[in-house]
Amino acid sequence: MLHGTYTDKVGRHLFAAVAELTGQVAFMSYDVGDHGWAQRHFIQSLRLAKAADHVGFGAHILANMSTQAVYLQQPGEAVRLARAAVDGGRGRAHTFVMARLYTAEACAHAVAGDARSCITALRLAEDATTKTNGTEQPAWAGYFTPAHLAGTAIRCLRDLGRTTEALRYTAQALELAEGSVRTRALHTALIASVHTTGPAAEPEHAGQLGHDTLNLAGRVRSRRVTDRITDLAQRLTPYRGNPTVDEFLHRARDYVSPALRG
Repeated sequence: MLHGTYTDKVGRHLFAAVAELTGQVAFMSYDVGDHGWAQRHFIQSLRLAKAADHVGFGAHILANMSTQAVYLQQPGEAVRLARAAVDGGRGRAHTFVMARLYTAEACAHAVAGDARSCITALRLAEDATTKTNGTEQPAWAGYFTPAHLAGTAIRCLRDLGRTTEALRYTAQALELAEGSVRTRALHTALIASVHTTGPAAEPEHAGQLGHDTLNLAGRVRSRRVTDRITDLAQRLTPYRGNPTVDEFLHRARDYVSPALRG
């Protein structure tokens, strides 16, 4: 491609296609826990998107980089990347893409402890999902649905200690396509975690949802799913003695981090 001969239009299409493929490799690497490989490919995808003038996709990659920074507990970097994503997409990206960008910003603000900015971003994301700009959603953004927005809202509100509000999104978060096993596992574990703390604490229900998550986890290979199970096990450990919780913790031993074994 670098040494080929083609028109500018064909060149942009070629670089856009490779940017999307590279971005997919990056996210897959992030999902299995290879963060160095993921970061290198995110950066390469961003460069390819710039060469292709693929603005919406470039903003999407910045949002994914922000999501990874949240995972790596780097709130400052997460906020910086999310704001860059929103600024890059504003006025040029599809409305559903903008919703995705706002969800990344909301999540970043939540882990940074900025409740006001988080709620503002969530509202902007919700507003974006109700609008259409008359164009079809890009194929590379087709995965993003109102269920993904709901999942982000649950996590943000949980992290802000607003567990009762978080549970209002549970039904929507599970309105997923049949094949969305990984996302269903992530969301189920997330909802379970809300039931382990605050006014919404129902450890037995959390344990039941934990069993559902383990059933789904056996069908995918994902470090993110494993980490959600680990997190849930940690949150449920204080409730040992409840039969449902104890059974979940026993089953979870094959999925949780070594620190929880034994």
